[in-house]
Amino acid sequence: TRITGRNDAKDKEGCQAESVYTGTSSAASSKGSRQLIKDLMWLEKKIADRSASASKASESQQSPIMQTITCRDCHAPAGKLGIWIESTKDGPAIHLVKKESPLENQLFKGDLIIAINNVDTRSMNAEQVMNMMKDSADCERKITVLHFED
Repeated sequence: TRITGRNDAKDKEGCQAESVYTGTSSAASSKGSRQLIKDLMWLEKKIADRSASASKASESQQSPIMQTITCRDCHAPAGKLGIWIESTKDGPAIHLVKKESPLENQLFKGDLIIAINNVDTRSMNAEQVMNMMKDSADCERKITVLHFED
């Protein structure tokens, strides 16, 4: 079992530390299992919503639209990122990636931001996510996104 947790300690640059625990602690495993089930249910609903909208769009076509969903971690350098985030019904999403952005060709318009530094952002709005990234602007940040491809 691998459980990743947030550690409130800061490293010498003042950046958030990350801890990885391995083992089979029953309390940790149970909590991790519940979170995994919640995450899978959320993803299943997201896929069902996308499938429903794709089937409505393809009623006049012979073949249904197929999509691939990829969960990806992007490591953003310290400093400004050159991205705009928007609030959507599915959670915070990438609205624009500027041409000079260090994340160009890593993040794309429509990518759903599901975590920043392993902190779940699915129920946050764009402003909360931007503030979270600004608060750690002097450190590298891990941005986890769901990317949808046709």
